[in-house]
Amino acid sequence: SAGWNSFEMLLDWFFDEDIIEGKTVPAGNIAFIIYNNNDDDTSPALTSDEQIINNKLIGMGWEDKITYIKSSRVKNSDFSGAVLVVSTEYPTIDKNTVNTLINSGQNMMLLKNSGSVMGGTWKTDGCCSQRKYLQVLSNESFFDGYASNLTFETNTSNASYFIASNYPVGWTVIGGNAYNSNGEKTVLYREHTTSGGKGAIFTYYPQNYNNAGWNSFEMLLDWFFDEDIIEGKTVPAGNIAFIIYNNNDDDTSPTLSSAENAVYTQLYNGGYEDKVTFIKSSRLKNSDLTDAAIVISTQYPTIDKNTANTLISSGKKVFMLYNSGAVMGGTWTSDSNSEALKLVVESNTQYLADYAVSSTLSLQSSQSAVYTTVIPVGWTAIGRNNRNTTYKTALYSTNAGGGRATILAYNPYYFTTTGWTLFDKIIDWLE
Repeated sequence: SAGWNSFEMLLDWFFDEDIIEGKTVPAGNIAFIIYNNNDDDTSPALTSDEQIINNKLIGMGWEDKITYIKSSRVKNSDFSGAVLVVSTEYPTIDKNTVNTLINSGQNMMLLKNSGSVMGGTWKTDGCCSQRKYLQVLSNESFFDGYASNLTFETNTSNASYFIASNYPVGWTVIGGNAYNSNGEKTVLYREHTTSGGKGAIFTYYPQNYNNAGWNSFEMLLDWFFDEDIIEGKTVPAGNIAFIIYNNNDDDTSPTLSSAENAVYTQLYNGGYEDKVTFIKSSRLKNSDLTDAAIVISTQYPTIDKNTANTLISSGKKVFMLYNSGAVMGGTWTSDSNSEALKLVVESNTQYLADYAVSSTLSLQSSQSAVYTTVIPVGWTAIGRNNRNTTYKTALYSTNAGGGRATILAYNPYYFTTTGWTLFDKIIDWLE
């Protein structure tokens, strides 16, 4: 297919008129630039990565609203009606077309290795599991509010592309892989200041996206549009809004992590039966949490810093367990030492008011907890683990408007009875 596309490009180059007839993308359609030579809109030949993106878009409402265009047809086609141009493979779309589209106010999503035409030293390597993890380096564009020194897994396979050096000119880096986030960049964006055109490069393999990968894709997709592509939820008055890690947030049967399921069970048994609204991270910014009794999260990345700050400043209650509070700032580290699973009370105030100063609480039975050595701005540390006086694990934030928030950096799936007692005290303090 790539050979025939190349032949057709060559043939077309010889003539003043278009030998390879272009397509006109209907208004409101997505233009999908594909790798294979068959771009029949009724039965195109798609690669595995193209097929899974195609299925996702159709499932989100773009059935019969996708126009497929092979690479040899791109330069002769009219994209002016397209709401978004998508590609996943190299070679499909070319650098000149990308620049022209963005400069003229169009939106361009470059997945996997299709963005390699924009420049840079691109590589792929499946040697190391860290390369399927993403570190958000900057609070910008579709990842605004998620920057942290922590990373999260985007793929089920180690293999992924990355840009090792000579990053594309005019693009802003906002993410890298966990193997070398300072050098191996995987997420970039560009926004034209006058036309409003947007571009994004996301180098992970779509066919291997896990739940966090799909949430990332949905955040990216939503960023291109003025209207909400990922429909928000309105939390009923008195409900707890539970911001979850996985991509399925159906309130009747959500997909919960082990830590989330443990928290949900405790809430259910503590009086919140049928009073929990589940919200995935990609739906969060479009949701209305105004009437939520408490907003809870257990894992990074779920809630974002901007949403948390807005909630607290408007008098709401926020409870961030385990590593979900890493978005607020600080330098976070995971630790499986048995002393890291304990909480030393440094100040018996707020939700620790019932405990004596210097008392030690065994909150977790095994596995890892996290801690920070740098206190996020606007937060106060009142507890640490038993490894080091600088390893803070219990923090709070309050304001005059009634806003209250907790960071408790322990994994609830492994909570002891003591851990659940403290959890209930925090819920009472927030209520």
